[in-house]
Amino acid sequence: MKLFNEYSNMLFGISGYLLYLAELRKITTQDVTDMIIACSSVFTKEEITDFLASKSNKLLREDGTTVLKNHPTMPLTTLQKRWLKAISMDPRFKLFGEELEGLDDVEPLYTSKEYEIYDKFNDGDPYEKETYIKNFMTVVKAIKEGTTLNISVRTRSGHRRNVLMLPSKIEYSDKDDKFRVLGSGDKVNMKNIITAEKSEKKISHASDDDYVIRNEVVFRLINPDIDDMMNYFSHFAKEVRKVSDTDYEVKIFYQPDDETEIIVRLMTFGPALQILSPSTFKEIMKSRISKQMRLFDQ
Repeated sequence: MKLFNEYSNMLFGISGYLLYLAELRKITTQDVTDMIIACSSVFTKEEITDFLASKSNKLLREDGTTVLKNHPTMPLTTLQKRWLKAISMDPRFKLFGEELEGLDDVEPLYTSKEYEIYDKFNDGDPYEKETYIKNFMTVVKAIKEGTTLNISVRTRSGHRRNVLMLPSKIEYSDKDDKFRVLGSGDKVNMKNIITAEKSEKKISHASDDDYVIRNEVVFRLINPDIDDMMNYFSHFAKEVRKVSDTDYEVKIFYQPDDETEIIVRLMTFGPALQILSPSTFKEIMKSRISKQMRLFDQ
């Protein structure tokens, strides 16, 4: 048998799984039988039993226990290291306080120079700023521990607003490239947080319906790629139903601040889209399309 090929790799995988079981309890003949059945399409019973007898007899005792005291771990492959190096270069990676060691000399699998993102605003959150990272990590910790925060926020007019919040979740908009925190019937853009400090005051959680008044739009799509559509609106609450062999009716729930994003996304469907309700949204879409047409006529 060759040392490095997919079959030997699977056999060593089988051996590793049985050794893992042996650390938890004594393995039985039934464990080996179950493994043989699971791999019967690739290996014969004799191949598996011969392999276990010849390769694992020094690690597996006859009574079904193992001589191992600590569970062995597999080292990362070069491909895995390159992928980890790539995601660690994302500026958002630092927000979660994770540090990856041993990757200094590893070439990333890809960099931001190798792809281009369309339909994304350029004024995203300042992920590199130390104050932003500190505030973000404070919010994450508060969510995990269920503690209240006293948050100082910069308003659009440049004034300060103090918010006492029990944060419950963080939302991210890939269109705006921004985070916001929700809790206690309020919402705050992470970028606008000046300071966030733990408070000893106790307040209760609000339900999701209490955060903001949610708007909704109902539309019909003609012969869409349903998987692409679901991914396109993945971070919005929605209801989808099939109304014919080719058409789907969709109801999207969104916060008022997200209305522009909803409009832009819907316009990409072109003539395959029919807005059903509300009438005010129809008028907004008509106005937007008229402006676009005037731009083309210029």
